[in-house]
Amino acid sequence: MKKIVVLAILAVVASGALGDVVTERWGASPPCQHAKAAAFVAPSGGGVVVRFDLAPLSGDTRVLRARLLPHIRIGGVPLDEPLVVQALSAAADEKSAPAVSGPPLALVGPRFVSLDATEVVRQWVSGKTANHGLWIRGPAIDRDRACLEVTYEGVLKKPPPPVTALKAFYRAGQVFLTWREVNTPFAGRQEVIWSDLKAERDRIREGKGAITTYRIYRHTQPVTGRTIAQAELVDEVDQHSALDEREIKTEWKGEQIKNVRVGEATVPRAAVEEKAELPVATGVWVTTCRKDGRFHYAVVATVDGAENTRDLNEGSTAGPLEEKVAPTEPILFREQPLQYQKRTQYCYLWWLDPPLWNLPHYVHLSVAPPPQEAAGPRPLFVNNWWWGSGWNRAVQCPMDKGIVFDIDQNCMQTRGFHDGGGTGKAWSQGTVQNYFVRQFRALLPWLKARYPIDEDWVFALSSGWAWHYPDLFAAVFECTTMNPKRSPAGGEYKRYWADPKSPAPTEWGESAWEFWNAPEWIRTHPQVELPLMTYAPRMHTGDFGILDKPPLYRALLDTRRAWSSVFGEGPLIGHRDPSWIFQLRRTDSVAAFGRCSLDDNPGIGFGGDPGGQMNAWLCFEPRSQVDQADRWEMTLYLLGGDKRGRDGAPLDQCTADVTPRRCRHFKAGPADTFTWTNTSLADNQVVQSGTAAADTWGLVTAEKVIISKGKNRLVIQRR
Repeated sequence: MKKIVVLAILAVVASGALGDVVTERWGASPPCQHAKAAAFVAPSGGGVVVRFDLAPLSGDTRVLRARLLPHIRIGGVPLDEPLVVQALSAAADEKSAPAVSGPPLALVGPRFVSLDATEVVRQWVSGKTANHGLWIRGPAIDRDRACLEVTYEGVLKKPPPPVTALKAFYRAGQVFLTWREVNTPFAGRQEVIWSDLKAERDRIREGKGAITTYRIYRHTQPVTGRTIAQAELVDEVDQHSALDEREIKTEWKGEQIKNVRVGEATVPRAAVEEKAELPVATGVWVTTCRKDGRFHYAVVATVDGAENTRDLNEGSTAGPLEEKVAPTEPILFREQPLQYQKRTQYCYLWWLDPPLWNLPHYVHLSVAPPPQEAAGPRPLFVNNWWWGSGWNRAVQCPMDKGIVFDIDQNCMQTRGFHDGGGTGKAWSQGTVQNYFVRQFRALLPWLKARYPIDEDWVFALSSGWAWHYPDLFAAVFECTTMNPKRSPAGGEYKRYWADPKSPAPTEWGESAWEFWNAPEWIRTHPQVELPLMTYAPRMHTGDFGILDKPPLYRALLDTRRAWSSVFGEGPLIGHRDPSWIFQLRRTDSVAAFGRCSLDDNPGIGFGGDPGGQMNAWLCFEPRSQVDQADRWEMTLYLLGGDKRGRDGAPLDQCTADVTPRRCRHFKAGPADTFTWTNTSLADNQVVQSGTAAADTWGLVTAEKVIISKGKNRLVIQRR
């Protein structure tokens, strides 16, 4: 009998848990379980010192976890200065600077709103070091709501109600958990309207009443009251996590106010399975697998930090799940017709976490193929439509046989934003990252597997984000500002990149302000190839300004790029008829036009022609080109318009400089010499010839080439 008792004790010890797993909070005010347990001192060194009275914890208490919740003001912008929290080695007073012990506490991922105080609290509780408190510097904390949360082995008292109806499954590199929420005011409803959700969000933000969250635990063993002490706390999810605020109906309230959510509008819910919107009062959590293995999960309801770790049963635990690292996939949510084209828009939700987004999140994306099937691959047009809805039906494809793909993201964020947005990180504690392009790269294999897409035949309908990526796009159709520093929208970019005078670190190794200053970057990187670019700055000129346009044109001309622009009131794409561009492939060479005799005058930010074009009457035929080591050929022509000449160039011919760019085989060294001929295809007569020498960048330019509506064949060959 004695042996059985000893074995039982050893089994309990091996399980790692000798009591309930209890989580309590120490702070100045309720709802902390230990209110009036925080004392604050303002030391001479700045910041604030807070000491939490942990007397209820005896010296032999097993501390499992401790976190400081500072309750600083967190928004969509990183902190101006880091939140620095350190334990003190001596008592602090108002007359002297505190003496610190040990490194600053680290922020806890994946949300980065609390700090890990586990080792500090263990030392305090065990008596190995004296509890002189924590010195907090940086942004101001909310003293009424700041608290120290300690998880330890003890006796669980008055736990919140447990989670029920937990469902878990693995699919395409991700784990999906859903459950029935507790303490929700929306229990039993079929729908939730925005005014009710807003009132609930405001209550939670202001800390009024009990606040419920859900903690996600993972383990290689079944999660029980005995094993949860060894389980990994991987995340904490807020109440109402399935409600999709992005898709709430809005009303236009004018240019200054813009779109406003309708109070009586229904709040849609997210999905984890195809065309299956989650029910009201459902919690949801999705994560991307980081390693292969078998894992068990538990979802623990938490009210003001207190967890129900006792009632762990089939309603709140799940597993094991066989998990594998694999590319993730979007979930088809619904199908709907486009507003202006006879196409079906397939609307998807895609669950993300780092490195595809800075926080656990989902994005809306859509694919609209042409209505009729056709043999062979199709071109893909990538868009970032974000106005009004995540699945806006106003998205259009400029080519009948093309497929249009849209990722919903604010056009101010498509060039990258700091990973500290929405967290407790400061500008100096992270980097600006281009999540938008990263997402597209990750999704391209999935798109190719489901739609007949030619990866070499991809275009971007871009708001300034695509021109840096010739490895992705054959051509980019840009609009909005191309130099945020010289735009009225610059203040908005400060939210994502910090001030230009003290810019945040970036993934590119240079300031985002400089990396996205297209005129200067293009001017100083003449040998870096770019996609063919059209530019239509007339879109939102009042929002994005006009001062950045002339320097862009100058840089494109001076570095001899393939580009065109229609300025003033004009089309959405910066060419008079871009249909020929849609034949271009990413691996094609291009003809770069310059000094065209038909160009209008864009001025210098003022003056000049009120509207006009540069290179927008000029075209070339990419499919009949020749790109060889010693020879380059391209058919050039002037836009002729329809059968009656309408919408064509104002003259039958013009002159322009022509430079081969983006060549795969035709390469030149500085001072290499070449001859060129220009043959009129209307009568097969040579109308021009000349010589040209490569410049210091290895670019060869035939100057003042005659280009006609009847088409011309330009041949450049090595002497």
